[in-house]
Order: sequence, then structure tokens, then C-alpha cells
Amino acid sequence: MVITENAQRLIFKKYGGFSEERLEEMKHAFEIFKKGALQRKNLIRTGESNPKEFMAWIHQQDSVIVELTSNY
Repeated sequence: MVITENAQRLIFKKYGGFSEERLEEMKHAFEIFKKGALQRKNLIRTGESNPKEFMAWIHQQDSVIVELTSNY
């Protein structure tokens, strides 16, 4: 299948230039992040954790985001 130059520009604009494989990796990583965030939110709700620990975890996730978005 040949993709025209115009179609390539539209794909780049819509998906930020990420390949389909990379988009799937990012989607999978986001699903893992959402599950972890929900678990930590529930720990805060039950008093087993606190917001400060949650924010520390969020900051740790920064390196994952940078890695996923910079290696394409």
C-alpha cells in the first residue's frame, strides 16, 4: 500500500509522528499507569497512604513518559 505525501502529513499531524507499534506501547503503558493510579487513590481513600506519597509516585512516572515519547 502506498501512502501519499498528503496522507503522511495527516497521519503525522493526528498521531504526532508515532508509529502504530509505538502508539500501542504508549496505550499499554497508559493502561498500567491508570491501574496504578487507581490503586494508590484507593489506598489514600482507606487511609493506608497519603497524598504526598501519591505525588511522589506521580513524579516517578515522569521518566516513563519521557522514555515513551522520545524514542520514536
